[in-house]
Amino acid sequence: MHRFYGTGLVQKKLEATELINEKVNRYQKVCSAGAIKIGDELRINKSYSSIVDDKKDSVPVYIGCKVTEIVNGKLTVVFIGYDEEQGKI
Repeated sequence: MHRFYGTGLVQKKLEATELINEKVNRYQKVCSAGAIKIGDELRINKSYSSIVDDKKDSVPVYIGCKVTEIVNGKLTVVFIGYDEEQGKI
């Protein structure tokens, strides 16, 4: 009787690879459909919770990026700063 060790790890690796491929395929379809194009600006305006000295606090985060390239469903972006005075990215 032969025993193979690590087959669970191999299976998990295969599952992770399949999941990544599914996501890449989904992004490729979105990009091919023109839903996301080069030059588009993507923005996140979200409050994140943090705990400092046992006190819960909400921290607003403003992140913006501009799509500069799309290759095989992978986006290349540059970050855009937030202008507090104008209240926009």
